[in-house]
Amino acid sequence: MKGFLLFFLSVLLIGGIAFFQIPKKEDFVFNVNSTATPSKKLLHQLDIPMPENIPSAHSSTLAILDNSRLLSAYFAGSKEGAKDVAIYANILIDKNNPESATWQEPFKILDRKTLSKDAREYISKIGNPVLYTINNTIHLFVVGVSMGGWATSKIYHYTARTDSEKITFHFQKALHLSPLLNISNLVRTQPIEITFRNNQQGFILPIYHEIANKYALNLIMDSQGKILQISKPNNAQGLLQPSLTALDSTHCLLAYRAHKKANSILYTQACNNQLKYSGLIKTNLENKDNSLNLFTINEQTFLLYNTAKQNSPRANLTLAKMKNYETFEKLFDLDTTYTINGEVSYPTTLIDHKNGIIHITYTIDRKFIRYITLNIKFLEDAL
Repeated sequence: MKGFLLFFLSVLLIGGIAFFQIPKKEDFVFNVNSTATPSKKLLHQLDIPMPENIPSAHSSTLAILDNSRLLSAYFAGSKEGAKDVAIYANILIDKNNPESATWQEPFKILDRKTLSKDAREYISKIGNPVLYTINNTIHLFVVGVSMGGWATSKIYHYTARTDSEKITFHFQKALHLSPLLNISNLVRTQPIEITFRNNQQGFILPIYHEIANKYALNLIMDSQGKILQISKPNNAQGLLQPSLTALDSTHCLLAYRAHKKANSILYTQACNNQLKYSGLIKTNLENKDNSLNLFTINEQTFLLYNTAKQNSPRANLTLAKMKNYETFEKLFDLDTTYTINGEVSYPTTLIDHKNGIIHITYTIDRKFIRYITLNIKFLEDAL
């Protein structure tokens, strides 16, 4: 039995190495937008209405529906990993006027039974939705588990039309990311848009692998969500949930959630549009196994991350600006919790360049999702 196990693991390792070294290459540039600057400073806050009689919500994501609406999605249920957990969504009306914007009531977009029927395999739990809109199509990537814990998960792909009267998601496929078992792949952070040499649009979806070792992957996709290339940024242990931002049309930056194997160090990693990566860069910040979010506006890169308070590692949601790849300077705390062992965590940003508004959602104490807006003037005054 021991010999068979060693043989199986060897085959798995060799197959995985061969898979990620398949010579695939796409020429593209990162899409970078100049951002308008609203004349009025604002910091607006709304708590998103949650489903009735559901005590827990987590891991929110955002996407643009049209010129006046946003879509937020998250998983909610009795607790993370429970069989009653489903993916819910709310629509924000009048997104360009934060002081009058309103979140509509929640609606369910996916549960484990529906995913099980669509994928034709047993699903025991779901979580971590990621939304992304391109060419009037909303892509939904979601994590599903058939057996065991999150380390045995897969990523599933759904789409919906933004111009439909009712937002209804349709199953596309399970992402095929490994030549053998095709398990232990998860998604959490937002994609970034790219343009290929033929002027077609696409996007890069950052994902991560959990079983045995935790590492990041970048999926280069066309506008329909077809995987064109799989890129592994590094071979380090314990770096997961990569956040990716475009610095300009040919350069990008990654930042990583640090599992205990990474010694609570926040690392960045530079990259370019040929998907060549620098070595890992140790920064001046800690990361105690917390999800984070990089974003760039008008050539200035910002980081949303957690700082601790009274032994709670996710008590504060903090905003910093990047001075260089190694150094981040704290600007201010966006929010904090006073709940014992509470958290203000898993931030997601969506930049509305046309109107100069930064839309942000995050988890409050695993109970509900909070939404705030910042504008560029607010950040400029804070610098």
